[in-house]
Amino acid sequence: MNDYITKPIDSTKLFETLAKWVKLQSPSVPAKSSPAGAADLSAFASLEPFMDVPAAMSRMMGKVDLLHQFLKSFLEPDPKPETTIRAAMLAGDRATAHLEAHSLKGIAATLEVPSITEAARVLEAALQKDPCTGWEEHLRVLELALTEFRTALTQMYAQQEKAPDDTAAVAGDDTLIQNLITELNEQLLRKRFSSKRTFEELKNLQGPSGLKETLTAMEAPMLRMNYLEAQRHLEVWMLEWQRSR
Repeated sequence: MNDYITKPIDSTKLFETLAKWVKLQSPSVPAKSSPAGAADLSAFASLEPFMDVPAAMSRMMGKVDLLHQFLKSFLEPDPKPETTIRAAMLAGDRATAHLEAHSLKGIAATLEVPSITEAARVLEAALQKDPCTGWEEHLRVLELALTEFRTALTQMYAQQEKAPDDTAAVAGDDTLIQNLITELNEQLLRKRFSSKRTFEELKNLQGPSGLKETLTAMEAPMLRMNYLEAQRHLEVWMLEWQRSR
C-alpha cells in the first residue's frame, strides 16, 4: 500500500492523493468544485441546525440530486439501522451491531450530520469494549438524533411538495403535455431521479381531465422514490386519456 485517505472521503483529497502516485500525461488535480456557487442551497435551509449543508454538498461534488438520494436514504431505511443494532445485541450478535454502527457513522459523516456521527461513534466504541456495558443508553442517544433528523427531513420534503401549489398553474397545449407525460413515464420506468423535475413541471400545467388527480395520487410514491408505483398510476391515466382522444 502506497498511501491512504480516511473516511469520510473528501473528493479533493482523493484526487490529490491519486495524483501523487498515478502518472498521467497531464497530471493536474481537478479543481475543487464550488457547490455553494453552482447550486441553490436554499431548499436545504431548514436542515442547517442539523447538518453543514455546504460541506455535504462539497462531498457530493456539487450534485444536488446525489445529496437528495443520500438524505432520502435516512427517511425510510428498511430495516432501520437502530432497529438492526438493538435486535443484534439482544440476539448476542455484537459483530453485526458494531458493523451497523460503523456504517451509520460513515454515512452521517459524509452528510456532515454531527449529532448522528458522534452518537454512532460513541456507540461503536462501546460495542468494542469488554465487558460491553452501557450500549443501551448510547443507542437511545443515537435513536433520538436519528428521529430529530428524520423529522426535519420529512418536514423539508413536505414543504417542497406543497410549494408548487402556491404558483398559479399555466395552460399547456396538448403537444407539450403529451411530451412531458411520455418523458415522465420513461424516467419512472428507468427509476431516474430526474423524473422529479418532470413531475413538478406537469403539476404546474393545466392538463386534461383526471391528470391533476393522478399527479396527486403519485405524490406519495414520488416522495418515497417508489418510481414504479408512481408509474402505475400514470400508466392507468395514460390509457384512459388515449381512449378518450
